[in-house]
Amino acid sequence: MSARGGGGGRWAAIYSGGMADRPRPSSEPAVRVRSAQVSDIEAILAIARSWAVEGRTEQELSHTGFLVSDFDAAAYHKLLTASRFAYVAEHDGRVVGFLIGYAGDQAEMMGDYTATKTAEKLGPFVVCKQIAVARPDANRGIGKILYRHLIAQLEPGQDLIAAVVDDPPNVRSQRMHRDLGFVPVFQIQHPDGRSRTVWRYSRSGG
Repeated sequence: MSARGGGGGRWAAIYSGGMADRPRPSSEPAVRVRSAQVSDIEAILAIARSWAVEGRTEQELSHTGFLVSDFDAAAYHKLLTASRFAYVAEHDGRVVGFLIGYAGDQAEMMGDYTATKTAEKLGPFVVCKQIAVARPDANRGIGKILYRHLIAQLEPGQDLIAAVVDDPPNVRSQRMHRDLGFVPVFQIQHPDGRSRTVWRYSRSGG
């Protein structure tokens, strides 16, 4: 559930559901957020693999962001077909980012260890399983645009959580989540040997 690509400059947002982000200068390029489709898997896979851990130093991972879940096309197909919270961001017809989440009560079915453990501690929530932005488009606020779109879909009393890897610390992801109003609530030791901090966004502020 690591994330990156949220900080830096701001892009205008056009949501396919008719929702608008806060006003942006008209000179900024528009990013359209829409529901992800199976036909987007190739683009999603390419973006995700560009943030893989392999071949990168811990310092680079910590400060530029990374994904530890090494999903293949079949795994993304399962996620997209099961999720009510899967979106892509487009610019000029090109997928420049994606977010995949699902309701907490789906965690066990999805084989999500961290979310399953989180469900034992928290009330209703949506988990952001993965969020990533194409490397050439990072630092333009696209990750935050995707998150705000998801936040707008939350039901009353429903929180949003994300698990950020601590080893090595995903500093970029931590910063983005903090900027969006997430707060760290507890740590979980994952079977893969990497601890995660669960970050929680609550509209109630509790």
